[in-house]
Amino acid sequence: TVVATAAGGIGALGDDHNQAVIRADVARLLDDNTLNADPAVILQTDTPGKRDAVARVGGPFARVIPFTTPEEASQQLGRVIVGNPGAEPYDLSVTFTLRRGATTTQDTITIVATTDAHIIDTPFAWDGALVTAQWSAEIALTWRGATLTYSYQSAPLFPAIPVWRYQVVDVTDDEPQTILDWTPHIYTAVKANVIEGHDLTLWHDYLPQINAGTQLAAHCTTTIISPAAREVVLKLFARHEVELTLNGAALTVPPEDASQAVQPPFYRPMRTLTGMTLRAGENVLAVTIRPPSDPAAVGWPFWGMGAALVTPEGSPMPDLAYK
Repeated sequence: TVVATAAGGIGALGDDHNQAVIRADVARLLDDNTLNADPAVILQTDTPGKRDAVARVGGPFARVIPFTTPEEASQQLGRVIVGNPGAEPYDLSVTFTLRRGATTTQDTITIVATTDAHIIDTPFAWDGALVTAQWSAEIALTWRGATLTYSYQSAPLFPAIPVWRYQVVDVTDDEPQTILDWTPHIYTAVKANVIEGHDLTLWHDYLPQINAGTQLAAHCTTTIISPAAREVVLKLFARHEVELTLNGAALTVPPEDASQAVQPPFYRPMRTLTGMTLRAGENVLAVTIRPPSDPAAVGWPFWGMGAALVTPEGSPMPDLAYK
């Protein structure tokens, strides 16, 4: 039982009111007060709000939802949801692409003359391997002879360098031993989700020495295997004092930049090194990091590092290998 009460009269809102609201919404979405809610007119426009306006007058629309928890990603990496508030038929085409390592996998799903809504899962899922990958979806909805396109690109999966070797020394009396004696650190566990960056954390193992003021240094290195020579950008999460070399050549380390976004793939602050060039084959990246000289002054004596290599445009590089 539904009972409606009001201090004054109750008015039933009808089609005239609904159409007025739709016209107002379309004018707002297209930033043009002279337009009405005619789908033929809307389909001829070229504005950012066109796709939303089409949906507002009863046309189809699409949305992409990524799945990032290990439980969900192991079933499918994402889902395309297509709605159709009206009753007119439309054609649907979705092309999924997965870039993983040196392999690109692609699959297209096409549905013709449908009037239904559709839920389409990605044809691939996370297979448990902790390697950098990225997927995308290209969606085309053809309605009334016009095609609306949607493009989606996922956040990188496992964007960080997964393999390091390191050795912690007291800089007052110790020198690094041969690299064969260094401790291997291979990322083997998933954090909260498959897009979160991972890092080499040292502070919890050396907290007594840090608090005692021991002058420690951690020498860390990884071997990057590139299929070809290329320019790269290094995203580095490392606080306090940092030294870097690539293939034996020293790199200029920029200061910490606390303004950069937390993702991808680490926490603030981030350092960005541009203009780096990998050669074809093996490359050796070496990083020396030191804990805070005065832990009390910084509040939390975090000591560790993480890094990711991306293209100059900021895209992940899933075809790089590490050892």
